[in-house]
Amino acid sequence: MKFTDSRNSTINEALQGIKILKLYAWESFFQKKIQKFRDDEMVHCAKFNYIAAYQTMMYVAIPLFINVGTFGSHYLMGGDMDPSTIFTAIALLQIIRMPLTMLPMMIIGFIQAQNALSRMQKYFDADEQFDFTEKSSDESISLKLQGDFSWEESDDAKKEEEKEEEVKGEDVTKDVGTELTEIKLETQKFTLTLNQSEFVVKKGELIAIVGEVGSGKSSLISALLGEMEPTSDKNSPSNKRQQAFRVVSGNVSYSSQVPWIVNETVKNNITMGLPFNQEKFNRALELCALVDDLRMLPAGVNTEIGEKGINLSGGQKARLCLARCVYREADVVFLDDPLSAVDAHVGKHLFEKCISGAFEDQTVILATNQLQVLSSVSRIIVLKNGAVTEQGTYKDLYEKKGEFMSLMDKHNNKTKEKEKEKESEKLERGKLRGESMDSIHSDHSVEDVASQKPSR
Repeated sequence: MKFTDSRNSTINEALQGIKILKLYAWESFFQKKIQKFRDDEMVHCAKFNYIAAYQTMMYVAIPLFINVGTFGSHYLMGGDMDPSTIFTAIALLQIIRMPLTMLPMMIIGFIQAQNALSRMQKYFDADEQFDFTEKSSDESISLKLQGDFSWEESDDAKKEEEKEEEVKGEDVTKDVGTELTEIKLETQKFTLTLNQSEFVVKKGELIAIVGEVGSGKSSLISALLGEMEPTSDKNSPSNKRQQAFRVVSGNVSYSSQVPWIVNETVKNNITMGLPFNQEKFNRALELCALVDDLRMLPAGVNTEIGEKGINLSGGQKARLCLARCVYREADVVFLDDPLSAVDAHVGKHLFEKCISGAFEDQTVILATNQLQVLSSVSRIIVLKNGAVTEQGTYKDLYEKKGEFMSLMDKHNNKTKEKEKEKESEKLERGKLRGESMDSIHSDHSVEDVASQKPSR
């Protein structure tokens, strides 16, 4: 089962990423990997079949061996071989034949059942998702969150952590010439900390969450959605019920950082089970700049999208998920960096017409690295290492000259570097065009001289 699971997971991984696999020519690598799992699986399958063949042979041969052994032993011991004794013994041996035959099959079935039950037990023993949602008496508040949160560790990570705890605190030393290098084994676990100040969002606000890569922007949105687990003291796990709480007023729509696309038509991907309304549908397409893209698709809105949106670009998938949020008209909208996958002019259209326009009466939580749009948001939350370092309006944070200003400086420097690179590329292209034009002119002049007739 272990090798079969490994082979199936590898085949599934290869099929899901078949486009990347073909682009990078990784067919031989995955073929060797799958073949190795298959060879190991065949070795164990061969052992199982050998045992099954031996069992079948014994099923046929054992009654004969038992009869021969029983009557032979009885004869050698001087027993009577009269018909009544012989037929009575045969009848008794025939009765115990079936239980003896079924005994190996029962052992195999017991092993398989034990394996299946261990897998099911592992699933049933998993911790229940902790619901830390509370109701708010203040109708003006749309979102509220407080507490420490962390991602649940997998079983493999827990086993590795247990192994590392055995050697934790011990120094591992190795000789490198005349020097000794000390290595300490430590594990780091990402934690989102919101105990120092509550995360409160009022209805109708447009909140931007910013920070460096890995600062916890997506984790904060996951905590607001109730996907992260509140941390607690090992001695008293009930502490998390007292410290962590979450308030969400109204229904929610969510556009993830990795767009979630189903194998359906464009129309069904946007409506997602809701009743179809032509006016709302056309509005969503226009606000998310999908009208021109649909004209290029063979069947328009009825074009079937492949698994995981394989026949769409990254920007099209992001806008499709954004159109789904527009069509749903939820009270609270979570947008996890939808502007990173689109061009600058498309991003400007999405922010002005959709995020700050169509969602004007809704509460919007926008996690983004596009800092040029922050001057138009209601409030900015700055994250660093999973904690809120600053929050306030664009003007307040700009005057404060703290973490937000360092992010803006880095962003401006990157923008200037990109502009310089573009200018240098244009100059290089201009030089190449000039050189090519000079070579063309020189070629023409040589041809003209060669075509001239010699004077008499």
